Amino acid sequence: GIPVHVVPNGIDSESWLYATPPPPEPAQRSHRPLNILVSSGSLAHDADFDVCREGLRKFLAMRPDVVLTVCGHADVDGICDASRLTTHPLLPYSEYMRVVATADVTLIPLADCPFNESKSCVRFLDAAVNSTAVIASDVGEYRELVARGVCVGVQGTEGWYDALCEMLESADHREDLATRAYSYAVEHRGLQAIWDHLDRPLRDALGGNAPPVNGACAHARARDEVPQAATCDMRGAACGL
Repeated sequence: GIPVHVVPNGIDSESWLYATPPPPEPAQRSHRPLNILVSSGSLAHDADFDVCREGLRKFLAMRPDVVLTVCGHADVDGICDASRLTTHPLLPYSEYMRVVATADVTLIPLADCPFNESKSCVRFLDAAVNSTAVIASDVGEYRELVARGVCVGVQGTEGWYDALCEMLESADHREDLATRAYSYAVEHRGLQAIWDHLDRPLRDALGGNAPPVNGACAHARARDEVPQAATCDMRGAACGL
């Protein structure tokens, strides 16, 4: 048969450029209302949002000090008081990343279906490089992330509710999860790390040269050592990441 190679999504220079480095004192985040983010994209994500809707609604009803931010389309009628809800249309990537950086917890609900079983974890990566904790459906590639301990995997209304309660009650839990997610993104999802794990025949077919972005670039960006104008751009690279 014909050999098949799967190249996972990676974090390119644009993602690192627009990401917000981890705060020097993460515990300071706990002094403001918990901000939950749902990025639902287009109308096609309605079935996904339905997965967490009741658990999220129950949590927001029980915790009036929590606020909700929604990017893209989601039917949020009746989910909480309008004063606690901030909505954004589909945004340019740079603006979207700024919104992600304001969140304490990102929710990634996914309906259990063949399409989502094949979906990559790009929303997790966006959250991870912004040091944001993630609760996700235990579906597809997210199962591996749950097994690695870099996000919380849930199923069912009570699963979403319980996970959200734990996030609210323990700032240490949120910050530990966010730190592990960030470290995983740097160590395993940078373009250099992905390149190093490609089979030799595939690397040779792609020209044999490693991409010009690696984990060191990410660390430097987090320490504000990479100027905003520096990009090490990998968009359109042969790997198609």
